[in-house]
Amino acid sequence: MEHKDELYYRYLLTSEVSPGAAEAHREIVADYFWRIFRSNDCRRVLDVGCGLGSFISKATAGVETVGIDANRKVVEHCRAAGLAVLQGTAEQLPFDSADPMDGIMCSHLLEHIADPEPAFRECARVLRPGGVLIVRVPPFDRSFYDDWTHVRPYTKKSLTRLAAATGFDPIRAYHYHYDLPFRHWRNPLFRTINIIRRLPLVRPAVDALVRAFGLPPKELVLIARKKKS
Repeated sequence: MEHKDELYYRYLLTSEVSPGAAEAHREIVADYFWRIFRSNDCRRVLDVGCGLGSFISKATAGVETVGIDANRKVVEHCRAAGLAVLQGTAEQLPFDSADPMDGIMCSHLLEHIADPEPAFRECARVLRPGGVLIVRVPPFDRSFYDDWTHVRPYTKKSLTRLAAATGFDPIRAYHYHYDLPFRHWRNPLFRTINIIRRLPLVRPAVDALVRAFGLPPKELVLIARKKKS
């Protein structure tokens, strides 16, 4: 297990496109998903499978965050960066349902798990009624198995059905594109374009153009809310 942890930790460290582009990418993606949590008044957020901690490190003021990851090397990395991260698994979250979370991020974890149902049920257990779950997985295309640890692909329908069967009301399942050049996203012009292209009336046209040019989706996203009864 120690060798496996070290191997995947090194993979995470070396799988960036380039330092500048990767940081710009992390900023724009984190901002996009943090806005979803803020709009749902999520003040206590758990990142399940937090990896190197890039998402929780970009939390806004007033939000309590905690991460969990099964990889010991990853946990040590996050703690050295001052992040609150515990070692554990999605199937057995070390949290009491009496002190629930407002939101849960589960990013690029489920594709590594053969049976996702226990993880979904655990997320439902530790979320407050009406709490928000965001799931992000890679699309199932020819590059899916480029990561040798991927074992299970998903579709919009499979994620939606899984959420509905485990205590959630699915809100939306969609492909999330972030195809503008990462290194330019710090530029105010590109930030403005990025905001405009995500407007409800603009997004379908952008998605259609992306498909027309043959650009693959970058992520499959599910947004769900824990059932209130």
